[in-house]
Amino acid sequence: MDKRVLRSKTAIGDALLEILKYKNFPDITVSELAKKASVDRKTFYAHYSSISDVLAELEDQLAAEASALFIQMENFDVSIFMDGMTDLMFKRFDVYVHIAKNDDYSFILQDGKDILTRVFMNQCMQSNSYTPDDFRVAMEFISSGIIDHFQSWLVTPEHSKEVLAASNETIKEIVNRELAAFSS
Repeated sequence: MDKRVLRSKTAIGDALLEILKYKNFPDITVSELAKKASVDRKTFYAHYSSISDVLAELEDQLAAEASALFIQMENFDVSIFMDGMTDLMFKRFDVYVHIAKNDDYSFILQDGKDILTRVFMNQCMQSNSYTPDDFRVAMEFISSGIIDHFQSWLVTPEHSKEVLAASNETIKEIVNRELAAFSS
């Protein structure tokens, strides 16, 4: 990719992240985004047809960052995943808080649940005591619980790292126990 294109797209993406810290996505205009990115509207439209395209690119980037946690593991380890997600959250803390607090971004949370469910289904052997549908529902339940755990913490006003660390440990124990039950 041409360096100028990369520079413009990075500036636009960074500007969107900055604006998302204080404004809901539907309320953002191309003019506002372009101004924040220090590019003109013509440059914006040279790379994107709408702000939704920028958001989709951001969503792909967040999903790729989360998916990279799985690629680094030979076998899935919920502790490594949760510690990695915690680190990712703190790198873009304001963005994750905004996503967690606004229903406009529920699709991003759902994508996270879907990715995690696929990983669990691929990593866990299905026990003979479960039908394929029961197994899928159980993996979706566990995935939803993990993502909802992070979302619940993000919407609290305190954002205590100690509370998150303690609850992460509890979640790790529960999930590891449940995953072991499905694999036996």
